[in-house]
Amino acid sequence: MLKYQTMKNIRKNSNNPFARFFNVSEYIALKNSLFNYRFRKYMITKSYQKNKEAITSKNLKILDVGCGISPVSPLPFKTIFIDEDKQAIDLLKKQNYSALKGNVNHLPVANENIDYLFCSEVLEHVPKPNIAIAEFKRVLRNRGKLFITVPTHMHYWSFDDEYVGHLRRFDPTSFIKQLTNSGFKIVEIKPIGSFIERAITKFLVKLAIKQRQTSKNITPLFLKLFKILNNLFFAMAYLGYLFNTPNSSSIILIVAQKND
Repeated sequence: MLKYQTMKNIRKNSNNPFARFFNVSEYIALKNSLFNYRFRKYMITKSYQKNKEAITSKNLKILDVGCGISPVSPLPFKTIFIDEDKQAIDLLKKQNYSALKGNVNHLPVANENIDYLFCSEVLEHVPKPNIAIAEFKRVLRNRGKLFITVPTHMHYWSFDDEYVGHLRRFDPTSFIKQLTNSGFKIVEIKPIGSFIERAITKFLVKLAIKQRQTSKNITPLFLKLFKILNNLFFAMAYLGYLFNTPNSSSIILIVAQKND
């Protein structure tokens, strides 16, 4: 209970624990150079290239749901980004992206209107993921594809899960069954996290907590070094992925197709 109580305390001030940083340019630069974000985006792009259909670009409709300031869609300028945080939406619009304010449980999209839906590291923050999954099915066209990542296995649970406001880590078998029971056919499963990812992530969160406590400014030199270091972390994450399985993975990527 202590884990969940701590998470609730974090969420009292905002539904998004990162929202307090959205007006800090240094934070945005750090967040979008993080190895785990870059690696997830890389793996999602590879899966999209493998599983995309022959849909003309004129008719293509894509959603990236709960993206915050870090979208994962491989085609950002052909994508509608949806997030419940206004600051995140405003930042995306400044980059000339199409963005709408909306909740993962109530998407501002018509029925059966979307070809591809991306949702990365979102459902672990949602009290009732089944509602969000039903909403994904509602907006996807028949044979439309869902690309989704979630953190897995509660034995990986640690202080960083609490810090970012996670409600849970998913059991891969149960989550896959939940998707199939909701009317999705599983197309691809990739175990993209590992014990290496967990070790690096916890190290970086400890640094972030220490930085907040000391209130030291982020210098341009630190930012440059941090980005370089993340290139090394990215390589280590890829190495962990090569030797990973669903049973050992800390994050799983699933591609699922809507079947009526």
